[in-house]
Amino acid sequence: MMTGRNFRAVLMQVPERELMGDILLRENDEPSLPVHVNIGKFLRTESGLYVDTEDREDAAKRRQIANAKERLRLNPIIDL
Repeated sequence: MMTGRNFRAVLMQVPERELMGDILLRENDEPSLPVHVNIGKFLRTESGLYVDTEDREDAAKRRQIANAKERLRLNPIIDL
């Protein structure tokens, strides 16, 4: 019981929310966290230019098959 005392709440200033990636970029001048990059197959021509040679539909089908195999592999583990 607090008799005879007056208490007053003091609110502290809270800094604005920041992302760790933004802080690291500001400190190091280069991204320190992993960055998503698409991987493509390229062929260098005689003129020195690179041409994308990957068939996107084929790559999507291969990815779907790999995902389906991974789901089949994980089903017995998850059901334990």
